[in-house]
Amino acid sequence: MKLLHAALIFAASLFAPFASAQSLNDAYFEEMQNLSLSGNITSPKVPERSHASLKASMHSLAVEIAKRGYKVETMRKGEVVIVTIPTDNLFAPNDTLLIDGAAERHLAPITAYLNRPGKYKFLLAVHSDDTGSEEYTIDLTTKRVEALYAWFDARNSSSSRYVFGYPMGDSSPILPNNTRANRAANRRLEIYIVPLEF
Repeated sequence: MKLLHAALIFAASLFAPFASAQSLNDAYFEEMQNLSLSGNITSPKVPERSHASLKASMHSLAVEIAKRGYKVETMRKGEVVIVTIPTDNLFAPNDTLLIDGAAERHLAPITAYLNRPGKYKFLLAVHSDDTGSEEYTIDLTTKRVEALYAWFDARNSSSSRYVFGYPMGDSSPILPNNTRANRAANRRLEIYIVPLEF
């Protein structure tokens, strides 16, 4: 657990130069960088009067993304959309470089939702299976977070400050790591699309 905490702090520090170079509400971006994944999912607090309209808006977004063939869920009473992409679609086994063309195929359709900076933030939670030590899985997912962030930044640097990465290692499996299929399911990128406007 200490390794995971250290990796999260390290990951936040990776993105600090990108946000601090911007002029719009630097303190807010710094605060978001220092939040845990769960803290960033629950922030900002939605005013009571906005819950119903935000839930409807995010439901429409979830349906739209699901129609593109993505696995989509919602959380926070329907106000946050989670898109799950197998990391096997993005990275070769044990590799930290994006497969040629993989990001364009699997990530580019979602980046359209970053074209209105300030409407959403993206939280990238990269998970691995438990093959290897805790140190290894944290290092692997940290480097994959870096590769994903670099891709988002190269694609649209003004929007990339709304992207925050979390290397999760093998800390949150969705299935027991006892079969090849289950391990493949645990190797995943979860993109949390969190609204900033409501």
